[in-house]
Amino acid sequence: MSASAGAGAGAGVNMGPRGTAARQWRRARHSLRARLTGLFLLLALAMTLTFVAGMQGALRFGWQDYARPLIADYIDSLTAQIGTPPDVSKAQAIASRLPLRIRIDGPAVNWSSQPDARDDEHPRRASVRPRAHR
Repeated sequence: MSASAGAGAGAGVNMGPRGTAARQWRRARHSLRARLTGLFLLLALAMTLTFVAGMQGALRFGWQDYARPLIADYIDSLTAQIGTPPDVSKAQAIASRLPLRIRIDGPAVNWSSQPDARDDEHPRRASVRPRAHR
């Protein structure tokens, strides 16, 4: 064995891409620029997730609290337009003018603007009843 072959095992030998990557990773860990960039990206991801989760919650449930009084008021105004007792000709005029399905059930009148539509076609239909007028 020659003296140059055994001397300094690993000295001056290129460690390949793994050694270079480890050195670059160590340098990036100690770099202020890399730390600030990583912190910025982490906070941006946290803000994005918080915003998306909040918007999903607001759109899933929150709008119903705001829309319910508006819908109830709209139904009250439609009820006032149709009249008491209900006038079928006024209900037909409203149903032809607006994209609504109007159904009148009562002891004197049983009428629907879409008589071929079944009640179970709209399982999530709002069950808002008109309020008694003051």
